[in-house]
Amino acid sequence: MVLPLEGLWFAILILFLAVFCTAPLMSARVFLVLILVIIVVGLALTIVSMVFKRRRAPQDASDKAMLLEYLKTHGLGGNLLQLAESLGFSEDRTLKLLLLLEEEGAIPPGSSKVFTARPPNTARVQP
Repeated sequence: MVLPLEGLWFAILILFLAVFCTAPLMSARVFLVLILVIIVVGLALTIVSMVFKRRRAPQDASDKAMLLEYLKTHGLGGNLLQLAESLGFSEDRTLKLLLLLEEEGAIPPGSSKVFTARPPNTARVQP
């Protein structure tokens, strides 16, 4: 099971508070060792989060580039589900990428609304 880093930082904070609450019950050496352990774990979490963010950024950039290339070749029309299936993304991921491209100015403002609009149901019910 993988905990988000925010949860791990919260656990570190609770440990830090627990060490200070139990400080009168332990010797000075144990207290200092526990504080150093908490600092080392905090630095390790910081390094892990920085490495994770660096590894994730190129993938997002390549996904945005692939979506932008698709939009340049096929235009800004169609169905969000078809767009997602052709790129191999989920609909939510495709919509988030569209919104990011819109914020960056790579596609015109309001373009994501073209893809989120569902076509009306034109099927008639026969009595």
